[in-house]
Amino acid sequence: MAQTLQRRIADGTYQPGAIIPNQNTLAQEFQTSRMTIHKAVQSLVIAGLLYSKRGAGTFVRQDAILMLHQDNNRIDALGTSTHAGSGHKVTSKILLFQVRFATSEEQKELFIHEGDAVYEIKRVRYIDNQVYSFEHTIMPVAVAKLDLDILQHSIYEYLQHECSLTISGAHRIVSAVKPTAEDIDALQIEPTDPVLQFRQVAYLNTGQPFEFSISHFPYQQGKVVADVVLNND
Repeated sequence: MAQTLQRRIADGTYQPGAIIPNQNTLAQEFQTSRMTIHKAVQSLVIAGLLYSKRGAGTFVRQDAILMLHQDNNRIDALGTSTHAGSGHKVTSKILLFQVRFATSEEQKELFIHEGDAVYEIKRVRYIDNQVYSFEHTIMPVAVAKLDLDILQHSIYEYLQHECSLTISGAHRIVSAVKPTAEDIDALQIEPTDPVLQFRQVAYLNTGQPFEFSISHFPYQQGKVVADVVLNND
């Protein structure tokens, strides 16, 4: 079912920005249950191809075609963590933790509205006291109440174990970029050193995005990141 809907996005049956038929209509067309359609639609929401607006319907993302053509550079998986194997010590250095209003880009990525508050978090992650990543995370305040102690550890573990939220998946785009001034300082690298960038939107099992983040890794960590498939947890 999901594959059929994805093909319709790919062949232009469902155009970027267009609303797709409602679940009752699709259930009648495919002669199946509304629950089956709901699961198929949610899987495409998590894959970053569709998004839902409460009371308005489900729409094709404007960049859906681009996403379909970036499969080789995209990781649609969640379930690993910053713990690069058992027995490793993972610590964090908090560089920024504040609450502010979401920007227009953040509103679009997180399906929130103008005036909605978000946490902005910047932190350096270390494994066995070695610099591992520099993370810039945006999370709606409505998702959970965070504090500095939580940020020192795993945010994902807190959301799942303390807030009883179910994390379902993530849409990631991986690329190599030039370091920023913040990267040079946070990652302790040279201005000419490339960095590996993970741009990610993570979703709850409801299909609601709960995190928009951009993480940078020193190029020396490339193999480790590829092996671990790090989460911004």
